[in-house]
Amino acid sequence: MNLIKQEQESYIICKSGNNLIIINQLNEIVKSIEVDCANIESISLYKNYLEDIYIAIVDGINNNIYIYDNDNQLINNDQLEGETLAKINWKKSDLLITTLIDDYIIQYQKK
Repeated sequence: MNLIKQEQESYIICKSGNNLIIINQLNEIVKSIEVDCANIESISLYKNYLEDIYIAIVDGINNNIYIYDNDNQLINNDQLEGETLAKINWKKSDLLITTLIDDYIIQYQKK
């Protein structure tokens, strides 16, 4: 179970196997998603101004990052390498994914 704070909102992410359930501070389920991942190392959540929720998952075995959109669709068809954590942000219309690889900070940009 992870607790994620974003600005004024908090979320709890519960995982059971490859199923994730995201609960808001009002104890409402806001998202349920099944992910295709060997071992979930970390989970990050980003909610934009349109109320869309994006989820970044780091696979601890394959060291890949998977990004899911508001419709639970995998949006990165290309392989993004990452270890330990991945954070999502927006810059204009681009999605920015920041991660660590061998103690280096790496940032990917998706249009």
